[in-house]
Amino acid sequence: MARASPTVTLLLLGLSVISLVLAITQPLVSVAGYYDLHLFPDNDRFDYKVSNTHRASQAMHVLALVSLGTALLVLIVSHFTSWPDSTFRKMSAIQRTATVFGTAFYLAGVATLLKIAMDYKHIADDLPVAPNGSIEAGGILDIIGFASAFVSCMFVFFSTSRDNTDEYQRL
Repeated sequence: MARASPTVTLLLLGLSVISLVLAITQPLVSVAGYYDLHLFPDNDRFDYKVSNTHRASQAMHVLALVSLGTALLVLIVSHFTSWPDSTFRKMSAIQRTATVFGTAFYLAGVATLLKIAMDYKHIADDLPVAPNGSIEAGGILDIIGFASAFVSCMFVFFSTSRDNTDEYQRL
């Protein structure tokens, strides 16, 4: 059976990291085109107080960025250089572990964002006139970033299951 290509994993990790960086800087959702919700609100005209759930989402997104960035960096270094076999196996184990942890952090960050969205939806349901909400560029990029991180993680699982070694346990 064919193995997952490291080049495809490299491209997916790159897409995930770029999407995550852009999602952090762009608005996630907009309510009636008047109020934009950012992952990291820096200048909020309504003095939005960040909830504990929002802080957890921020932390998970930062941890995902660090983990996936580390996996991408290690994969780039190991992809474009030649190493002894033992060093390559160690770098591969680090890259795979960082990819799995980064995807898990990203999943937790997206899940907490969904909880925030549901909290706001319940508040909006109590209003006499329902505001019109729409997803913005940051939300779309967050979805793209998570999807590419998830597919990359599946490639890691596939590649690890096809190897007849226990390198993921050696780390």
